[in-house]
Amino acid sequence: MPGTKKEKRREKMGREKRIQLENAYYHIIDRGNNGIEIFKSSEDKTYFLKILSELLTEYSTNIYAYALMDNHYHLLIKDCKANLSNFMHRLKTKYTHHFNSVHATKGHLFQDRFRSIYIKDDEQLLAALIYIYLNPFAAGLTEQPEKYRWASLKEMLIVDSQEQAKENSLKSSTYIKSSELLSILNISKNELLNLIKQRQEEILKDPSTFEEETSQNTQNTIENSNYKSILEKIKNENDFKQNKTLRKALIFQAYSNGLSRSEISQIFDLSIRAVNLIVNAVNKKIQENAADYIAAIQIIRGLERKTSHPVPGTKREENSMHKVFIGIGTNLGDRSKNIEGALKNLESNGLKIVKKSPVYETEPYGLADQPRFLNCAVEANTTLSPQELLMRLLKIEKEMGRERKIPQGPRIIDLDILFYGNLVINEESLIIPHPDLQNRFFVLKPLSDIAPDLLHPVFKKTIKQMLKDLENLPEKPEIKTKNE
Repeated sequence: MPGTKKEKRREKMGREKRIQLENAYYHIIDRGNNGIEIFKSSEDKTYFLKILSELLTEYSTNIYAYALMDNHYHLLIKDCKANLSNFMHRLKTKYTHHFNSVHATKGHLFQDRFRSIYIKDDEQLLAALIYIYLNPFAAGLTEQPEKYRWASLKEMLIVDSQEQAKENSLKSSTYIKSSELLSILNISKNELLNLIKQRQEEILKDPSTFEEETSQNTQNTIENSNYKSILEKIKNENDFKQNKTLRKALIFQAYSNGLSRSEISQIFDLSIRAVNLIVNAVNKKIQENAADYIAAIQIIRGLERKTSHPVPGTKREENSMHKVFIGIGTNLGDRSKNIEGALKNLESNGLKIVKKSPVYETEPYGLADQPRFLNCAVEANTTLSPQELLMRLLKIEKEMGRERKIPQGPRIIDLDILFYGNLVINEESLIIPHPDLQNRFFVLKPLSDIAPDLLHPVFKKTIKQMLKDLENLPEKPEIKTKNE
């Protein structure tokens, strides 16, 4: 049974404690108790922003946007040290004390619990930003969101000119990291303003499209009622039963999609404390750019889309066979045995090897002060998707004892996806074709032995042509065939 008696008793006594994640982005919504006004004057709003700016450093929090209305406010923040609850408690307590003192009131000012919406990716970050900036317009407080005094949009759009800043009688607040946010989203101020105006026109045509609850819907999360059944299907697939990384990542993704700890604990037959530990551990791995966990999340998102949007009468794409090319390298331990072990592991992990190149002994690439490598390449057929293939390769590397301590450093085994059919993929966790193969003699030489006429889908050159380009360079690395 999920959960201990103590945890169940605690749940009955009160609400769940928030799971807080380091370096996580949140859209915060906080309202007055029973809808009362929390800002009665401009001085109130000014004081609230003053407290906000003072607490950011103390609680390692970044703020990217805000919008203040009379009875509620919105913040877009990054919680760098998992301090969200403490940060918000301090903010609300300090402001409530001020408000009650100035307006001679007593008791709770804010509703009991603020709402925090976890933001998973850049698309959701942009949607939340636009939603926040359009709130004053939707509330009827302004017809021009870019000129609303109590939202950070006006500050962000100020041209960095002292004369114009003076004309606007407003200085851009240094604690609002709007430039950093635009850089994260890879968008200019004008592009953002155009998107806001487009959304504004849509709201004018149909005001019902802009409701408070749609903020969560802008994150493209799957409805909870449907998501639970989707989650059950995914977790029962063989890979998720056998692969601990996939299973932990699935628990993290379930939390990200809005399920509570109680719901997750019941689905996975775990205690609530275990769910909490897993979510925080996976978040830490993702923040550290752990390739296996990032790939696992990508696989899960793909399965969520396929499971929630099936196409009647079509065959699942992953059931068809794909031609792939894998690069293999090793420079620690018994290198020849490492190559043999990698080949056997590839065969037992969903790949059918069709061709194998000779093995070459090569100079180190990147970091020179390390042992020489043995390298080869294989052509194989597989029904695995690109992300599933990446997960299998990372799994093999881990099982064979690879430790990722130094970039381009010594390794017992290295498995790279060089090509996956004619696909071109550019994701955070996976780039295909391999982004640096055109500069790697130890990759192109073995590849040319098994697929000299293979055409690179981006450079539009064959492997043979790319190898010739390298051979024509003044200095080329030493490479020799290894007697097997």
